[in-house]
Amino acid sequence: MKQISVKVGLASCGVAAGAMEVYNAIKEYKEHAEGLDLKQTACIGMCFEEPIVELDGGAQGKLSLGKVDPAGIIDIIEAYRRGELTQANV
Repeated sequence: MKQISVKVGLASCGVAAGAMEVYNAIKEYKEHAEGLDLKQTACIGMCFEEPIVELDGGAQGKLSLGKVDPAGIIDIIEAYRRGELTQANV
C-alpha cells in the first residue's frame, strides 16, 4: 500500500478548535493502519478553517481539509486512500 502523509495543524488556533482530538484519533487509527505517516505542523494560516488536516500521497494529490472532527476524520482518510474522497469532503 502506498504511503499516505497526514499533517495536522497544532498551533494554538488549531488546538483551541479541537485539532488535538483529531490528531489523537488519527494516532489511534495509525496503530492498526499500514502506510500512514502522521505529523504535526504549525499554523497553516487559515485559522477560521481549523482543525485543518492535510493529506498527500494518494491518487487525488495533496488536499487540505478544514473543519474536520475526530468522529469523521478516519472515514475521510480511508476514502482518500481508496481515491474516493468526494468534493463534499474537501
